[in-house]
Amino acid sequence: VVDSFDLVLLNANHQPIKVDGNHIAIIPNRQLTNFIPEDSVAGLFAKLAQSSIDAGYTVHLFAHASDDMKLCRMIYEAIPNKSKTIFYQSNFSIPQTEELLSGMSGVITARYHGLVHAIKQAKSCFVIGWATKYKVLIDAIEQQEYYIDLSQQSDLSPVYTRFQKWIERGINESDKIKEIVAKIQSESKLMNY
Repeated sequence: VVDSFDLVLLNANHQPIKVDGNHIAIIPNRQLTNFIPEDSVAGLFAKLAQSSIDAGYTVHLFAHASDDMKLCRMIYEAIPNKSKTIFYQSNFSIPQTEELLSGMSGVITARYHGLVHAIKQAKSCFVIGWATKYKVLIDAIEQQEYYIDLSQQSDLSPVYTRFQKWIERGINESDKIKEIVAKIQSESKLMNY
């Protein structure tokens, strides 16, 4: 048994196409409905999307897994300013996901592999999770203040407070994340097996 970070994180990047401008990807997860009602999850992400738009970003909403598509539609319908929202209604391959995320200024994700793909592209993330695996990876990239464990959070107001900190300063931590990911990749011995 080898203790290691996720294999997706350890594999080297392909050369992605860059998107110019201010963009934020949103990758929700229907599993959050195990902790709060579906309409509350949709409302939470819609509010984060609108806050991103208000801060000058174009929002890219997509499902990492097909079972998240219904939730994505609900989020899209709840976003007041759809003119700055791109809703992708098809599934992406791993290279397509990485290519899309490579052009983002930051990523709001509730999917663990959304987090993995984003940090592999050296993108700062605002993460809404519930499992230990999220915390372990967030701790490793030193982004604890931009993580919310929804299984421990009945009041959603701290989500918005932390999000404001992320959008104001955390979103600019790509260089730090890039250095940490390079170190994780170089120190891993898993690829030797």
